[in-house]
Amino acid sequence: MKNANFKPYNPVAIANYFVIKAKDDKAKLDLLKLVKLVYLAYGWSLVILNQRLIDEAPEVWPYGPVCPTVYHTFKKWSNKKTISHTERFYDMTENKWTTPAIKDDEISVKRLLDTIWKMYYDLSGVDLSNLTHQEGSAWSVTKEENHGLRNCHISDNLIKEEFTVLNNLINTKNNIE
Repeated sequence: MKNANFKPYNPVAIANYFVIKAKDDKAKLDLLKLVKLVYLAYGWSLVILNQRLIDEAPEVWPYGPVCPTVYHTFKKWSNKKTISHTERFYDMTENKWTTPAIKDDEISVKRLLDTIWKMYYDLSGVDLSNLTHQEGSAWSVTKEENHGLRNCHISDNLIKEEFTVLNNLINTKNNIE
């Protein structure tokens, strides 16, 4: 799947994809889990597809990395156990309401997102948060470099480095089994 060629998506398109997956699988999907799934998809995209999945840089927030657009778009669901609807917004360039979605012909992106869903759907938002802000992660390195400041962008290089290590660990484990 290396070197896919697509225009990076609005992060809400990725979030909407996971909302649909959760609905189809009758799985719980709260705001924290959704935000972390979008970040994980972004990280894996840098390694597997060798390009940015979304057109927004993840930021350092207190409970791990966050794509702010996803948080702000879906935060009205923060007191719910599961998010049950995709989100849309008014596109001023097109002068119409639109629901960001993955294009039908973006097979590599859909395969990646399906894989991410299979890998992580049974974990809670707290579990995913713990995964994404461990010591040495791109989030923790960026947080430390910026003296704990919030909203600092996490560099693609740091994210790719972190997910390359994860990819190598998974490949090693699979080779042993």
